[in-house]
Amino acid sequence: MLALLEELRGCAIDDEQYESVLAQLEDGALKQKLQDLIHIEHGYQALIANSYLDPVDDLAHLAEDLPQWTTVHGATVFVDGFKSFTGLEMKVLEQLMILTESLTVTLGYDQHAPYADGLELFSEIVKTSMHLQDLARKNGVPVQTPQVLTNNFRHRHSPALSVLEERLYRIGEEPADVSANGVELMCAGNVYEECRLAVRRLHRFLREGGRCRDTAVVVRDLGTYRGILEPMLERAEIPYFIDSRETVRTDPLIVTVIEALQCASGGWNTEALLRLMKTGLLGFSPRTIAKLENYLYMWNIRGAAWQSDWAYNPDGLSAPVTEKTRQTLHYLNILRRRLYRPLKELRDTLADGCTGRQFAEAVYQYLCKTKARRAVVRRVKRLQLEGDADLASRAARVWDILMDMLDQFAAAAGEEVQQGEEFLSMFSLAADLIDIGSVPPGIDVVQIGQADRSRYSAPKLVLILGANAGVFPQTAPIDGLLGDAERMRLVECGLPLTDTSAHRMIEERYFAYAAVSAACESLYVSWLEEDAEGNAAEPSSLVEEIRRLLPQTTVGKDDPSEAETAEELLHYMAQEWKCRDTLAASLHKACAVIPETAERYNRMRQASEDRALRFASPDEAKRLFTKLSAMSPTAVETYYQCPFGYYCKYGLRLKEREKAELNALEFGTAAHHVMETCIPRYVESGFSGLRKTEVMQDAAAALKQYVDEVMGGLQDKPDRFLYLLSRLERLCGYFLWHVVRELRQSRFVPTDYELRIGNSVNGEPAVPALDVALPDGTSVRVYGTIDRVDVYKAGDQSYVRVVDYKTGYKEFRLDDIVNGINLQMLIYLSALWENGGPRHGTVVPAGMLYLPSKLPVVSSDVAEQQEVEQTKAMTMNGLILDNPEIVCAMEAEAQGLFIPVKLDRNGNIQGKSASSVATLAQFGLLKRRAENLLREMAESLRSGAVEPCPTVSKTVDACRYCRYSAICGHEAGDPARELAVLANRDVLEMLEDAALPAKEERDADGETGGSADPH
Repeated sequence: MLALLEELRGCAIDDEQYESVLAQLEDGALKQKLQDLIHIEHGYQALIANSYLDPVDDLAHLAEDLPQWTTVHGATVFVDGFKSFTGLEMKVLEQLMILTESLTVTLGYDQHAPYADGLELFSEIVKTSMHLQDLARKNGVPVQTPQVLTNNFRHRHSPALSVLEERLYRIGEEPADVSANGVELMCAGNVYEECRLAVRRLHRFLREGGRCRDTAVVVRDLGTYRGILEPMLERAEIPYFIDSRETVRTDPLIVTVIEALQCASGGWNTEALLRLMKTGLLGFSPRTIAKLENYLYMWNIRGAAWQSDWAYNPDGLSAPVTEKTRQTLHYLNILRRRLYRPLKELRDTLADGCTGRQFAEAVYQYLCKTKARRAVVRRVKRLQLEGDADLASRAARVWDILMDMLDQFAAAAGEEVQQGEEFLSMFSLAADLIDIGSVPPGIDVVQIGQADRSRYSAPKLVLILGANAGVFPQTAPIDGLLGDAERMRLVECGLPLTDTSAHRMIEERYFAYAAVSAACESLYVSWLEEDAEGNAAEPSSLVEEIRRLLPQTTVGKDDPSEAETAEELLHYMAQEWKCRDTLAASLHKACAVIPETAERYNRMRQASEDRALRFASPDEAKRLFTKLSAMSPTAVETYYQCPFGYYCKYGLRLKEREKAELNALEFGTAAHHVMETCIPRYVESGFSGLRKTEVMQDAAAALKQYVDEVMGGLQDKPDRFLYLLSRLERLCGYFLWHVVRELRQSRFVPTDYELRIGNSVNGEPAVPALDVALPDGTSVRVYGTIDRVDVYKAGDQSYVRVVDYKTGYKEFRLDDIVNGINLQMLIYLSALWENGGPRHGTVVPAGMLYLPSKLPVVSSDVAEQQEVEQTKAMTMNGLILDNPEIVCAMEAEAQGLFIPVKLDRNGNIQGKSASSVATLAQFGLLKRRAENLLREMAESLRSGAVEPCPTVSKTVDACRYCRYSAICGHEAGDPARELAVLANRDVLEMLEDAALPAKEERDADGETGGSADPH
């Protein structure tokens, strides 16, 4: 709509012409369209009658005001570089004919070309010439005999280019029997290759003594090539200038105003506020923005939450509140107020509507209070110091453009009150309609332009890129409210529209002709073999015309021997890397010895050798990982899943942003708190009198206490949080009741909850860490926290089992454990076995068990059956000592309801249960295996081996949920640690077989052997 209205206004059509056209049109859709367009045009003109808001009207006002300009009276005026004129431009030229001493207009066309039916290359130019002569005669201005320039001085040294200038797109022209020297055709595989070859041609031209100012690069669509050509030219160190006009809509200053109006006229949109900060004009540093953005992401802050100070913990939902977190929160609130307060004042002005002047003043006051003007000045100076004069000039001009826009709002909108949303819409539309051109950074630069905008100054070398069918010349269909047939009908009725399909075809061919004719010495034309979607592409009519008129022209191909720069040489080296031919050998040799490529070539060679990722200095690795000699079981598992993942998490301490929500981790922490709160009290008072309703209430009370103390209560929590909390309350109630039922019938008694393995914390007792000696005399220690420790006293021995609460279901597999995965419970049990004597007496390992905490799916309505299904869903799994007494101590009837082991009538372990038991000696072998894994891990890390080598098996896929997959570079087919899936029995037998040689060696040396007791 806007484009069509602009076209109609550019044609300078008056009401009388409109009435004449309407009278000739038949009743129907076209006539109704034209009437609607006329009404819209009149309404628009009435709206802006008292202002000069629309730049399209500038020429109309110029034509009206020229008679009052004394400077043009009696002047000599020259008009050059046009092939046609709009209606408004013709009005200006008409005034100049009348007022000036002489008006000279130059037009480029072939006087011998037949006018025919108006579809020749120069048809539109002939029409323009005739129209100018008619205007002169109408106003009584004498027309001199046109002076025709017949000598082609531009192409006097290039017969091939002279032929193209004389015959291109002329009907009936025959091929020429001349050499094709000076004309190059190049077919490229894709747009990247096409740009690289063009840069190579420019580089060769400059190397041979040419100047940048003597070259021109012509494309039909700058958007396709700009982002690719620019970095290539910069790497080749070729100065360039891209001739384009760009909307001010993307400038940081305009974005600042639009985003501020978005927030002030609508809601407090967090994304808009972040965009506002990131414009760089409000004084927020990248580090400051990152801190604030992380907090907003963590707590999902939206809308009204911006209007008051925040109280959420910056460290997360369940993190402790410290003095540091209070200071961080105070700083974040300072940032919030600094961003919010100026916007609040702008919002108050727009809230109940305002006039155009009030709107303009409010925007200006906002820019003053946020010191945006000062920021623009600093940005201009910084860009100038960085050598980017073009961007610096643009930034300075945009401030003046913005002030003009605000002045026009104050003048155009008058005293009419409008809402903030309407002003935002108008301002955005005005910003989209205003564009500014770039100023060349110097004289000696390569000119890059779009074919319909380029103005040539006799370049020696012209490069035309993208000469594909439908691209250049372009065959895009007519877009808009009027179809091509409708346009032709309006032209027949006397409406001077020019944008028809026939006119566009002629115009596109003329653009191609102008680009070809501009070259003085050399012409380079390239096209693509396939388009951006990978479909086959054909050369355009321009290429076919050149090949027809110059039969001796050949099509070039990419040739490595013509590489001009080190960048190109490395490009070919990468393509031919795995080849074993003469070309590849030559490229290897050249890249290895040329100083500009040697360093990068060596890096490519190192990367291609698939060498393990290691520290450059072993001392650095040893220094880093010796500091990490105290580690958690989670760290051990992370290492054995992938060494590179361990390095990222514990070496580099890389972290993902996390949301403050009730995720699986928070579920587990809250469930642990409920267990730790309720079970000790039950142990002390006894389990026999407990009822399910009482237990469910206790779980709910403990959970509420946790939410109040750790998560800041329920105030201001979103609905999703409340829903997940209700679900967690049910889960904790079922879970606690299951534990009560299990402990009620068990002879194992809980003695420790959240027991620290390692040094004591805040005076709380702990069990010393598992300490594994290393060959260099140092050691590695593993610390952590055991969810629950249960003890069964039998004589002077304490049978100890560790119980680990798991949110969801966790399968206990020995093949994972002996390969470093899920070592947590084995390490804890080993630490108690070795160091738990002072706390528990003579410790004997009784088992390690996962207790799943999940809401069971109950299919029965019968209470007893529901209980059975709930018990089955929460049955523990793990490894228990192969001792019927211990099994019965854990579950009185030994029916496998609570533990994964079942006994038959004779007290023997039944079938499948055998996979969940181990002898004391086998527990000893597992402990020794854990120690060896810790030792191997420490030695490997200290040697600097941190290569990406993920563990892969049917049950483990380290890459699947890896947080660092985007940076490790590991791909399918790269080295991985592939594990076989083994049954628990097979794993224990494997450990026993591996232990036999060591036992025999100790026996041969006279040592006693075979004891699994670590003491």
